[in-house]
Amino acid sequence: EMLREVSRLDDLLVEEITRSDIRVEEQIDETARQAETRLATLSDSLQTQINDTFEQLRDHQKKQADTLAAAIARIPPPPSPAPMEPQFRSDRVTGSVAAQRRRTP
Repeated sequence: EMLREVSRLDDLLVEEITRSDIRVEEQIDETARQAETRLATLSDSLQTQINDTFEQLRDHQKKQADTLAAAIARIPPPPSPAPMEPQFRSDRVTGSVAAQRRRTP
């Protein structure tokens, strides 16, 4: 009789442990599902923030480029360069060099 009672109590204990294990596994699964959902929400939120930040940066860069282009457009052109002077200032110099060559034997 006592052995049967011990066996029955052992069976009850195994059933309770099994039920407890199942509840723990269900709780773990539910916690994992909640974590996955939260992670997906955070990921979506982060992606939206990244996209918004890039859009703001693009807009800012365009404004800067427009401002720079407008500033460059306001810079006056450089003055025209002075006309180049001839290598020899007068024909007299060239003529005298040529005259010296003619006199040289």
